[in-house]
Amino acid sequence: IHHQRHGVRTYLTDQHGRNAAIQSFFHHLESNYGNLSSLIDTGPASETIVSNDGILHPHHLARLFQHEATALHVRNFFHPESARRMGEELIRESLRGGGGNNWKVSTSRGLESSDVATLGEHSPYNVAVARDQINKEEETSPSSSSSLTATTAVDDYFEGVQREFRSRRRRLRSTSNANANTMDDSEYYQLWPLDKLRLELEEAWPSGAGVARETM
Repeated sequence: IHHQRHGVRTYLTDQHGRNAAIQSFFHHLESNYGNLSSLIDTGPASETIVSNDGILHPHHLARLFQHEATALHVRNFFHPESARRMGEELIRESLRGGGGNNWKVSTSRGLESSDVATLGEHSPYNVAVARDQINKEEETSPSSSSSLTATTAVDDYFEGVQREFRSRRRRLRSTSNANANTMDDSEYYQLWPLDKLRLELEEAWPSGAGVARETM
């Protein structure tokens, strides 16, 4: 989580800072849109299921998807130290790249810049959807002479995500060679939190949980 103030981006790496940012976010939503409480379940359906063993259990997932609970909190689902190292690595990557790419948000005026930055070769999903909508309107306009494109921005997004994950899973580890007084690079694979979630959903859900794409 990070925010930008006076042109300087700061990263919230401590629990207190994250909690304060989340509270500020919901305060902003409430003050601008109001009556969030009407959207919140009450009674048994409002329960947050808490799993303390770090495992996704089938009966917890069944309750969640049957709307018998609002959320499922799996404590220590991803190793905390691994998460901290990944976070620090992403921060360094962002700083090396000048802060990442601006995440544009959809408004009534179209796509506008925000104070959020993204890493990776692909644009965010909402940007891809907005671009396809703009292209569709232009192509179907009576004054347009362009033909329908073979691929869409959403197609490019999904292909870009797959390339991104394949690239980020492959890592290089530098080790010292005392005899030759050099550094040797060895390749290894890294499991990201989303990889672990998809894998364990596949294992825990009785019918499996394959990756699907929503058709536009």
